[in-house]
Amino acid sequence: MSNDFVNDTIYLTNTSKGSSRNLTFSVERPMQDDGWSWRASYTSGRVREVQYGTSSVARSNWANRAILNQGEDVVSRGELEIRHRFLAQVRKSFDWGNSGHRTSVSLLYEGRSGLPFSFRASNDVNNDGVTNNDLIFIPERGDPRVTFRDHVVGGRVVQTAAEAEEIFFRMVSNHGLQTGQVAPSGAGRYPFVHQFDFNITQEFNLPGWRHNLELSLDILNVGNLLNSSWGLIRGSNSFFVKSEPVAQVTYNSATDSYTYGNINENLADRNFNPFNNRGEPDASRWSGLVSVRYRF
Repeated sequence: MSNDFVNDTIYLTNTSKGSSRNLTFSVERPMQDDGWSWRASYTSGRVREVQYGTSSVARSNWANRAILNQGEDVVSRGELEIRHRFLAQVRKSFDWGNSGHRTSVSLLYEGRSGLPFSFRASNDVNNDGVTNNDLIFIPERGDPRVTFRDHVVGGRVVQTAAEAEEIFFRMVSNHGLQTGQVAPSGAGRYPFVHQFDFNITQEFNLPGWRHNLELSLDILNVGNLLNSSWGLIRGSNSFFVKSEPVAQVTYNSATDSYTYGNINENLADRNFNPFNNRGEPDASRWSGLVSVRYRF
């Protein structure tokens, strides 16, 4: 790992690396005389990129890239890649009470993979002047280059070296990380997301008019209305690269060795609390919309 960085001068150029593709399969039953219709689809996505390009200036793009050697032209999983996405909708249209006014009810399901995130150190390992963007090295158990230390707060040991090592390798196992290498950018993925949207639409004829009105009620993420733990989007909501701190890391360039401490136990146990400024709070909460449409 090189510590030779000049973070005041940034040279930008193009790269031929990176690609994206999406494959979608769908089936549909159009509305029949019984008033029922449905459709379903599956999309498989794959995105590879070198730089996320989420900022308007070069310095912040450079600083917010999750990587160990900032100058490397390394392609990795795209920040917004949705690996799997399922959509299904069922709709029923009928004449409620034989009033001659059409009523329709529909339910839409979306299930999608969580967004990728990177495993990083919670400090500046490579001494480039930027904190919280350095990918972490994943050693094999017993690697002599890596030692674990006690984490002390206020003179009290809150996590021993043995506990730190056990938590670290539990994280490696639970996230399926490869050992003996730096964790690639986007190596992790947040939990799968399940959400339902509900709609009911009622048609009304206007007295003395040939035109009509449609009154609709949409409840987005209706599962969250029924149960506050349903329909949540778990993970980071950072504007730039999504990442999770693994440990406080000290790197000794003379011996090419690392010291790890204060291991993130929530990350090890895949406990992604959607609150406390995490996740996507607005999209996780249910919301309602009443609308009126004039048809002529």
